[in-house]
Amino acid sequence: MEKDQKVKPRWTAVVGFIILLAVTILAAAAVINGIVIFFQAEATLTPQNIVVSNQTSGSLTVSFSTANNSAQAIIDYGNSADDLSKKSFDADAFTEGSTLHYLVLDNLPANSTVYYVIFVNGVKFTNNNIPYQTKTFKIPPTPELPESLTGKLSPTTTNCIIYSHLIQGTATSTSQTTLSSTNGTFILDLNAFKNKTSEEKFVASAETKLLVMAICPDKSRAGYMGSVTTDVGTLPLSQNFPVAEYSTTLTSLPGVTQATITPTTFISPTATATLIPVSPTIRPSITPISSGTVSPTPAVVLPNTDIDDSSQIIYGLFFVLLGFFLRRRIFLGKRKLLN
Repeated sequence: MEKDQKVKPRWTAVVGFIILLAVTILAAAAVINGIVIFFQAEATLTPQNIVVSNQTSGSLTVSFSTANNSAQAIIDYGNSADDLSKKSFDADAFTEGSTLHYLVLDNLPANSTVYYVIFVNGVKFTNNNIPYQTKTFKIPPTPELPESLTGKLSPTTTNCIIYSHLIQGTATSTSQTTLSSTNGTFILDLNAFKNKTSEEKFVASAETKLLVMAICPDKSRAGYMGSVTTDVGTLPLSQNFPVAEYSTTLTSLPGVTQATITPTTFISPTATATLIPVSPTIRPSITPISSGTVSPTPAVVLPNTDIDDSSQIIYGLFFVLLGFFLRRRIFLGKRKLLN
C-alpha cells in the first residue's frame, strides 16, 4: 500500500509538468507571434463600402467603413500577391478607433497592378481568400496645376470623409476623396478627376455636374449636386440623409437639389482657396484600394509584426500564472501524500 502511494504522486507530477509546458507554449505563441487565442472575427469589423480613389501613377487611397466604432485598420500591400511587404495605417484622425477608415498606398510603380489585404483590429479580410486588386495610372504627359473648389460641413467638430466625382451625361469620372478639417472645411481639386478609361483629365463642360457626398464617423451625411464653376458652399449634415453609401457610379443624389444647399461666397475654380482643411497625415507608406463591390472573407491570423491587441498579452500572462498555480497544487499534494 505504501508503494502505491509513492507511485501515484510521481504520475501526478508528470501530468503537472505536461500541463505547465503546454500553457507556457500557448503563452509564448500569444505574446511573441501575435496569435489571438479564443478570438473570433466579429461581423461588426467587416469592411463595408470599400472605395478606391485618388489614383495617380504612384499612389492611391482606400477608404471604407465598419459598424464597430472602435475599429482600427491596417493594409498590407505590394505589386505581387505573394509579396505584401508594404504597410499603410489609418489616417491620424481615425487611429484611436472609428467607423471610418482612410488609408493611402504610396511608393507604387506607374501603370501597375496593386494587391492588398485589410486588417481591422487584427482580423484579416480578403476578397474570397485572395488579395484585393486595383491599379495605378499611367504617368500623365503634362501635370495639371490644381483648380480648387471649397466647401464646408455644418455642424461638425470631427474629421469626415468627402467623396466626389464629375458627371457628364451618364459617364462619371474617377473618384476623389479627402478629409475635412475638424471645423468642416474641405478643398477639392477639379484637375484631379480622371477619365476612367483613358486615365486622362476628365474634360468638363458647361453641362458637367459635380457630385459631393460627405460621411462622418457618427454616420451623419451630407450631399451636393452642382456646377464645376462655383464653390460647393455649406452642406448641412443629417442623420436622415436619403443616400446611405457613396458609389463612383452615382449620377444623382435622390432628395438633394440646389435648393437644399446654403451657399457661401462663390469664387472662380482657379482662385486660391481661403479655407484650408487639415491634411490627413498618414504613417508609413499608405493605402491600398479596391474597385467594385466585394464580399470580404474574414480570417483570424494577425501579421507577426503587428501586435496591437492587448488581449494577446493578457492571455499569455493568464496561461503562465495558471501553469504555476497547477504546479504548486500538484506538488503540495505530492508532499501531503508522502508525509
